[in-house]
Amino acid sequence: MTPTVKVDASVSDEFEPDIIEVSVYIEEEATTRQGAVNLYTSGLNAVLAAAESIGVPRDEVRTGNFSIWRYGATDDHPETYECHGDLGFQLPCDEEGHRRVWGAFLDVAPGVSVDIDFSLKDREAAREAIVGRAVGAGRRRAAVLAAATGCELGGIIRVENDVSRNLGGMDYLARASGNDRQVPVFNPRPIEMSCEVVLEYELVPRG
Repeated sequence: MTPTVKVDASVSDEFEPDIIEVSVYIEEEATTRQGAVNLYTSGLNAVLAAAESIGVPRDEVRTGNFSIWRYGATDDHPETYECHGDLGFQLPCDEEGHRRVWGAFLDVAPGVSVDIDFSLKDREAAREAIVGRAVGAGRRRAAVLAAATGCELGGIIRVENDVSRNLGGMDYLARASGNDRQVPVFNPRPIEMSCEVVLEYELVPRG
């Protein structure tokens, strides 16, 4: 039976966000289906116009889920229809981008709410980088163990890896002001990624 060495290694790193991810939610209701759709369409057009006002073309605003819900009449409420939908787009992550989104969407429409998050444009590149570092750390550990037993590393038998990431987020550093339209300072937190690997190598006699 060929002797082997099995090791594990883990690496963590932080990456500075380079894009702003804007998620927009529209929720409207009316006593008729068409009335709810009309209100939703009005909100949608307001969102698209707001996006265009900060340099995001309409074809870059992606539509997610859309639904119409009907609620039957009760003793207290008439029959009601609700329209729900969400959209999203991205911007480069800089302070001017934060300001533009805040200013354009603060009062865009009554039934519209907005989430601002921060992420990486090329997540796969970050993932590949951290996996490569973890594998390198594991191989070095395996080589030390092999040398301690008078052997060298042979071929790789098994590789397992698990990458996790903290989605990051942001800290709001609100400026003291009585003006409701004052733009807060957005301070994006770094995105944390970690990788754990398990490596198994054949051991071969040295020399």
